[in-house]
Amino acid sequence: MGLSHRGTKMTSAHKIRQDLRQLKINTHAINVLQKAYETHKRRIKMLEGLEENSYRARVIKRERAKLASLRFEEQIEALTDLELKYMHLIESLPALDKSIIVDCFINGKSYWQIGLDLGFSEEGIRKKVGVIIKKLAVNMDNLVI
Repeated sequence: MGLSHRGTKMTSAHKIRQDLRQLKINTHAINVLQKAYETHKRRIKMLEGLEENSYRARVIKRERAKLASLRFEEQIEALTDLELKYMHLIESLPALDKSIIVDCFINGKSYWQIGLDLGFSEEGIRKKVGVIIKKLAVNMDNLVI
């Protein structure tokens, strides 16, 4: 947070953008972890259906170790903290703004994809994202005060 000319705390648009990018990264990481988790679970289930031998036992043990190492809960906790911080702010946006922010920072769409979906140019979406982030910064300051 920075200080305004009156000495009150102000949330910077840069900080909002950083947080939203981190939200995007965390969401992607959880999707990747979930796919890896499901893959390892399927492998274990398939291996459990095979005839018992020492090789099978080693592979099952290795797959279970991989599952334990995914740190799924940590990623979900990090995502949840950021989601909670911004959920109310994003929900308070007008429908179009909310759609753009969610597509850009949660769904990971590029500016040109969002523009194509909504009938705007890539540059128009880029500028709109900047304006929306400034709105979020102002709205966050209003919640803090």
